[in-house]
Amino acid sequence: MAELPTNAEIRSKMESLLRTVNLDIMTTTQFIAALSDEFDGADLSSKKKFILGARDEILDVIMGSDASSSITKNQAILLSMRWEKAAAAMREGRHKEALRLYHSLLADSPQSDTSSINEAIEGVIDEIYGPKGSDESICVWKHYPLLSKSKPPGLQFRATCQMGDKIYVHGGCDFCENDILPSSDGDEVWEFNITKRQWRHIKTAGKSPGPRTGHSMFPWKGDLYLWGGMMEERSGTPRRYYFTKLYKLNMTGKGPVYKWEVVKTRSQEPIGREEYAGVLYKGKYYVHAGNNPNVEGSALKDTWVLNLSNFKWSPLKDGPVTRHCHCMWAGNNKLYVLGGRTDIPQDPANFSLMNVSNPSIEDFVSFDLGTKTWKYEDLVGKYRPHDMSEFTVLPLYNKDGDDEPSSVVIWGGYRDPGRPKTMTLAERKAKFGEEHEEFRLPYKKRLLRFDMKTNVWKPLKPTSPILPKAQSFMCRLKSENGITHFLIGGGYGVDPGELSVCCLVYTLHDATTKLTMLLHLLPRSRHKGLVRKDKSGSASVASRRNCTGSRSPC
Repeated sequence: MAELPTNAEIRSKMESLLRTVNLDIMTTTQFIAALSDEFDGADLSSKKKFILGARDEILDVIMGSDASSSITKNQAILLSMRWEKAAAAMREGRHKEALRLYHSLLADSPQSDTSSINEAIEGVIDEIYGPKGSDESICVWKHYPLLSKSKPPGLQFRATCQMGDKIYVHGGCDFCENDILPSSDGDEVWEFNITKRQWRHIKTAGKSPGPRTGHSMFPWKGDLYLWGGMMEERSGTPRRYYFTKLYKLNMTGKGPVYKWEVVKTRSQEPIGREEYAGVLYKGKYYVHAGNNPNVEGSALKDTWVLNLSNFKWSPLKDGPVTRHCHCMWAGNNKLYVLGGRTDIPQDPANFSLMNVSNPSIEDFVSFDLGTKTWKYEDLVGKYRPHDMSEFTVLPLYNKDGDDEPSSVVIWGGYRDPGRPKTMTLAERKAKFGEEHEEFRLPYKKRLLRFDMKTNVWKPLKPTSPILPKAQSFMCRLKSENGITHFLIGGGYGVDPGELSVCCLVYTLHDATTKLTMLLHLLPRSRHKGLVRKDKSGSASVASRRNCTGSRSPC
């Protein structure tokens, strides 16, 4: 017979056992027998009175039954049952289900008893996406050199889009020269052939949009469409224009000259703006927020949809906050809106653009296209995108031809802390945790992946030095069986090696049009080095991703 354990040893075992058993269907005798098994079959009958008393005390702690708690013992039992369901899902390899169950416990558990749940959540995330430092959570960059001598001017706040194996850019301003107005080259259209790695200047005719900045461009049925943006009249009294006309560049006709035309839209149209977010989804183009100093408050929060079957604009519900320089993507019949900058008047009673702070924000919300409602996204795990603007987003698909993205990646960006704009080391550590060094300078070199099925953010750490940049562009090359190839290029930023925390952190370096390629490989089992597949034989969507390549150009 095993030696009789001490009361302290019994209590210690009970604290873990009570989190895994279902007391709703287990008798006292069965519970004591299960506890006995933890001590190699020791006879605990003489300890029954102690065990019953300790059980009630431990349950009181589990359910947080102090003066401020309203959780009953029955509720604690139900939480214990849900914990066991989550643990069982984890043991059986149903990791996404385990993640969902553990996360649901956070809302219903006492605040004082969430540390073990958070630890369990991080364990599941590591199992799905790879622990920190594993080859499933790193990215290696590979240079993708140009094979053409010509290239577009290095401008920022330009419109970019992908159509097939081509990337198109239009407009922009030379922000590196501290010029926020559209460049004289800002009415040019350039095309990058991804396969040939060559840029060429597209010759155009017709009624062109003119130089502008902060606009967007999207492909539809083989042609390019352009909307929004800002231009300033430089002759005479300076005056800024914010555009509302929709332009089409006919790319389906025979070249070498392609014709611009104005597309007549129906019904009321949104006011002109720059630095807004736009996304093409299921035959409709959605526009959200942006910036127009002619409107009080400057930053906007409205949402509009352009039906491309009849070119009719329709207003949707306003978002929860004003913002500009943000990003938006679509999937699961929802619009996702992340980050940006907002306007905070330093003197609300005496508003002017000169006394407005424009801090970057972290707000992550979605708009359900079915219910027409906004909500803040409930994120799982410890990682967050944090407050960012001017970053780049790219939806990823499990394979070419998929209608809905399985995840997105975001790259780079800029963080404006607002006023005051400095943070102490202690403040940075408190806000950004282990990523506090990344937020020492305003420009970012973070590559993050967001799984749209689990709501988990996961950073992908580079294995070689890369330079932080904002206003880059990204495009997807191909996706199949969980493998995604994509390009990142352009942008502007700083070289941290030439700067200290105290000086010149806003110095801008020349933008580049050289491209970078990242290769996302199939997920691999952490223990066996094999691809994890579902019953159909296809790679798991919620897989870890391994990025391979070498250093990015500036």
